[in-house]
Amino acid sequence: MWSRQLIERDKGDLEALTAQVASRVLTDSEDQLIWVPNKGTFFTKTFYEVNLLQSPQVINQVTNWNAIWTTKLPPKILLFLWKLQWGIIPTRKFLSVRIQGFNSVCAWCEAADESIDHLFWNCEVAYWAWAFIGKWWIITAVLNRFSVFSLPALLNCQKGLLAHKVWKLVVAATAWSI
Repeated sequence: MWSRQLIERDKGDLEALTAQVASRVLTDSEDQLIWVPNKGTFFTKTFYEVNLLQSPQVINQVTNWNAIWTTKLPPKILLFLWKLQWGIIPTRKFLSVRIQGFNSVCAWCEAADESIDHLFWNCEVAYWAWAFIGKWWIITAVLNRFSVFSLPALLNCQKGLLAHKVWKLVVAATAWSI
């Protein structure tokens, strides 16, 4: 039983965990304390490597995690980007699910519900900001390919070590400003 309804992303993780637990075979032999992958010594790192890193979805999440947390930014902006990546920014739509009667309409444009996708990509304020940045960096065509907001896709628009590092700062500053 859950105290609140799980979001779609959590439901997939729960199903994966349930499948992992169900795939383990129990025998009638006496229990022994042993961790086979590491010759008896249990480490969280080896558990993580053996059970979780086999999934392409988890590998993608680790890559996204590294893209955010390795950027040289103040901790509160890194935390903001992490929340943005996981879809837990308290937008009006997010809050309206939890608070009955809360108005979910975007306060800036009043054209749609204020979801992460709307607030950071489709709202006229966000559209103007990304269009300005796209012209400045001469990548308008690249940004126009995105139909929805995707932080990992935005963070990886630029190639080349220095350009990529600076671009991540620009994306973070733009999202923070929005």
